[in-house]
Amino acid sequence: MMICTALVLFMTIPGIALFYGGLIRGKNVLSMLTQVIVTFALVCVLWVVYGYTLAFGTGGSFFGNFDWVLLKNIELKALMGSFYQYIHVAFQGSFACITVGLIVGALAERIRFSAVLIFVVVWMTLSYVPIAHMVWGGGLLATHGALDFAGVPSYISTPRLPGWWVPT
Repeated sequence: MMICTALVLFMTIPGIALFYGGLIRGKNVLSMLTQVIVTFALVCVLWVVYGYTLAFGTGGSFFGNFDWVLLKNIELKALMGSFYQYIHVAFQGSFACITVGLIVGALAERIRFSAVLIFVVVWMTLSYVPIAHMVWGGGLLATHGALDFAGVPSYISTPRLPGWWVPT
């Protein structure tokens, strides 16, 4: 699980940053690299502060509870399935980070950096976290028997929509 987490993080930085940097005009490459790195850091902070607890906490159909805000109330040796819960936090957080990296690539050269940061906070809170809870965290879709095919609902589908909505 830890190796998978590291590999996903390497796909985000430098992978996605360099990939999307190569697809845009030369004058915007540094901006693209900066956006991916800063949004990566922002999502890491949001994930630790409230993202993990809302996505994987017990509770409602769309959001979890606030028991693990700032990762408090998680014992050092607490298990999530067959592995430590902190490893689960890092693993799921890495997918939240790479998903935002995909969005930043879709918005390249079309939106200001400050707007990207605001959008990432809103999108993470109102799109990624509820879908992750509904599918993986025991929420609405999981209770109705929805199956996750390699992260399609949260990791593959949700980052595509913002790229379509932002005007060119």
